[in-house]
Amino acid sequence: MTALWTAQWFSKRKPKPLDEILQLKVRKEMTDEEMLTRVKNLNAIFGGEVVREDGN
Repeated sequence: MTALWTAQWFSKRKPKPLDEILQLKVRKEMTDEEMLTRVKNLNAIFGGEVVREDGN
């Protein structure tokens, strides 16, 4: 497989990008609010508690 993959790079017809072959999903960048919500959910799942919400 490695030899086939390498040979394709030297030919005129280039192979498809690896992400396309593996069908990897492009991750969307999270907003600050989405990250905070995710952290609060994880905190609750693992039994944590909120000490301060004002950021100080």
